[in-house]
Amino acid sequence: MNYYGISNVITWDVGDLNNTGETIELRASDQTLMDVVSYSSSSPWPSAANGQGPSLELIHPDLDNSLVENWMASIAELGTPGAQNSVYGYEKVTVIAPNGGETFYTGTSTNIQWSRVNYSGNLKIELLDGESVVQLLANNIPAVNESWSWAIADNQSVGTTFKIRISDVEDGEPMDESDGFFAIATASNPTIKVLSPNGGEVITQGVTYDITWSTVDYQGTVLIELLTSTKK
Repeated sequence: MNYYGISNVITWDVGDLNNTGETIELRASDQTLMDVVSYSSSSPWPSAANGQGPSLELIHPDLDNSLVENWMASIAELGTPGAQNSVYGYEKVTVIAPNGGETFYTGTSTNIQWSRVNYSGNLKIELLDGESVVQLLANNIPAVNESWSWAIADNQSVGTTFKIRISDVEDGEPMDESDGFFAIATASNPTIKVLSPNGGEVITQGVTYDITWSTVDYQGTVLIELLTSTKK
């Protein structure tokens, strides 16, 4: 602590912290457990805090320190021991879906999903084509919902370079976008057409006859039924 010129910190005389992770307990003088945290140097824990200069900091003292998403590598090199954490008050939202590689169809619905850290404001949700905003999909959506149902219009423009952006409605921060592009395509109209028998044939009992059909935009299974006049 002489390096930092401070004395208002907890110190110990024996041992040191394991660089790869361990469990730390904070106990009162009567051994009452006051706090405990188990940290790691492996993903999803912040890799920058693993001997690269930054320290591991809790974003806010009121957050659950057992959840890895509430920790960050310090913004200040070597951290801020004896003072407020350098990442105090940090807010984050992360687009979970769609996050790239999906194909959606006009006239259908899908859920836009996100996660959040230390943020409970209202979001706007935008559709990007490439890097340009082409449509405001929703506004003033509570971040705590962590999901919003997007009804893709029948006349929605189609393409392969779409992304979703979510951001705070007031100042745009925090903000995140889909990691990769997703596609929107025109909904198909699958059809099945009976080729044979298709009327006029005479089929003899005891003889095998091929029933054939063609399909357009359909790869599922079919049910074959025998109809007598207009009845099954």
